[in-house]
Amino acid sequence: MDFPCNQCGWCCQNLDKNKMYSALDRGDGTCKWFDLEENNCTVYDTRPLICNIEAMYHDSFFAMNYDEYIELNIKTCQLIQVQNKLPIIQI
Repeated sequence: MDFPCNQCGWCCQNLDKNKMYSALDRGDGTCKWFDLEENNCTVYDTRPLICNIEAMYHDSFFAMNYDEYIELNIKTCQLIQVQNKLPIIQI
């Protein structure tokens, strides 16, 4: 199972919910590299490891079952989408 990102951008606008992302937060919970007008990452091809779900698994979370890791990320994504009244990705 791969992470089914719908590119809503809300994970990049809720960094203040997790201290792991504090170095990327421009002060309002939004990533310093997120373009609000275009709704995308301006450094996507060279984004930090922490922004890449698949790469983070292999670098830091490999002790966890991969499918469980993806499901946890999906649940977090769904929570953000519900809070912002967006269409929810399905597992």
